[in-house]
Amino acid sequence: MVALVEYLHERSPQAASTTADGTSVWCVVKPREYAADLLGGLRACLAKGPSAFGPMENLGNVAERVPASALSAIDTVLRESFAEYQRDGWPDLGLLEIANFMGIPQAWGVMAVAASHRNGYVREAAVRGLAASSDGRVVPYLLLRLNDWVEQVHVATRAALEVLLQPAVAPDVISALPIVWSLTRQRRADHGEIVSRVLAFLRSPECAPAVRAGCGAPDRDVRRACFELELTGGQRQAADVLSEALADPEPAVRLWAARQVAQAFPAIWAELLARRALADRSVQVRRVALVALAPTLSDDQATTLLEAALLDTNTSARWQARALVLQRGPFDLAAFYRRVLSAASQPAMVRGALLGLGESGTADDVALLMPSLSADSLGVRCAALRARADLEPLSSIEPYLVALKLPEASVSREARRALEPRLAHVGVASLHEFVVDQALPPHTRRNALSLAKGKSKWERLPVLLDACGDPDETIANMALLLVDGWCTGYNRSFLQPTHAQVEAASASFARISRRLSAHARTEVGHIVSVLGRPSTT
Repeated sequence: MVALVEYLHERSPQAASTTADGTSVWCVVKPREYAADLLGGLRACLAKGPSAFGPMENLGNVAERVPASALSAIDTVLRESFAEYQRDGWPDLGLLEIANFMGIPQAWGVMAVAASHRNGYVREAAVRGLAASSDGRVVPYLLLRLNDWVEQVHVATRAALEVLLQPAVAPDVISALPIVWSLTRQRRADHGEIVSRVLAFLRSPECAPAVRAGCGAPDRDVRRACFELELTGGQRQAADVLSEALADPEPAVRLWAARQVAQAFPAIWAELLARRALADRSVQVRRVALVALAPTLSDDQATTLLEAALLDTNTSARWQARALVLQRGPFDLAAFYRRVLSAASQPAMVRGALLGLGESGTADDVALLMPSLSADSLGVRCAALRARADLEPLSSIEPYLVALKLPEASVSREARRALEPRLAHVGVASLHEFVVDQALPPHTRRNALSLAKGKSKWERLPVLLDACGDPDETIANMALLLVDGWCTGYNRSFLQPTHAQVEAASASFARISRRLSAHARTEVGHIVSVLGRPSTT
């Protein structure tokens, strides 16, 4: 239980939907919109009275669709913005109205909204109304009131939950786990006992089917918590639970599973799952599995495993493998990468060998990677270009200027990265030429503009100005923002321009002044006009 409670945390109100491939898509919930819908449903119920079931069922449907993770924010809106919503039509709600709807099963939505009323007496009555309902959908709204600042309200809520926590409502408790998580971070009262009570309830054999179903919930953190409950509840074998968690679409869940596998050594099943995790698409999962598995193997087995990890295409994974290899004794990394590069045929292995050689080789190794610069695989070509940039001196810029103009966006982007530390050796005229050359691909002009912004104050201004007239909207907008930034930081540097730089800026300004924002047009126009005046001395 301690491990699970340590994991529980407050999250921003979010809602999740699941795509066809099972991946959760997260979006920020708008509490005010939910609050307005709930209040609208409440007004309809009060207007029609307790004999009209239609409005009550509609309100119940709205309340059911509210994500549990958003309830706390919605509750805040309903209470702290009470006066604002009253102008919008917050209904006249008191104890009499609550009593009229008390005992009607369909009226649980009325009680759910009333539980967020500013008046403590109304909230307490609403909590008792929720308690009288056997509908599991009331669970999130009851859990929310556990942290109420009025003692009578949270005492009534505790009593209601003790009665309501039955296996039939376990699915509703699972969907409300985000509220349980938030209780672990509250300081108004110590909720440790009730959180432990809820988790113990979910670990009971009667709740096992609901927890099992929760492992497929849309909310990734609910799934992760359900896997934890299964793991600690003892209802299923740990190997089965973690094997399923390692197949989860969310990297965060797989990472949790990999850490549990690491703690399970020396169990045979843990070694098998760790080997499986080594092929995970998430580098964090691969790294956890590697650290767990490597110390358990013989020297020969570990060497094979670590050498494979040395060819990982992720930088952090390769460096972790390096550390583990060197812990076992001296190892010539450059020689290893040269040997692999001379024999490998699979693009992934070639990429890993190229990247590793760039990190551990010498300038003499450039000749070894030259054939890869024209490989069929785009990934191999990018890796070769990066390795070459790592091995060659910073004064070498021509190969990367050529690559910057290539039609493949990924190669051009790699060339830009190679030129960033070499920017002192790159003439601004070359970058300016790339930016204004409409025959070049848009990604080339954009990468050249990105490099130009690293040039000195007066060198970059004509380039930024001319880029504002680019027909590509993305490039033009990027340049407009950079010009605005140039104006904002103008007085932060006292670097004086040469006459040629002022003339270049004036010419560029004359061409595109109408494209600038009003502020930038005024600022730049004033600056170049003042600096362009003949000296009176």
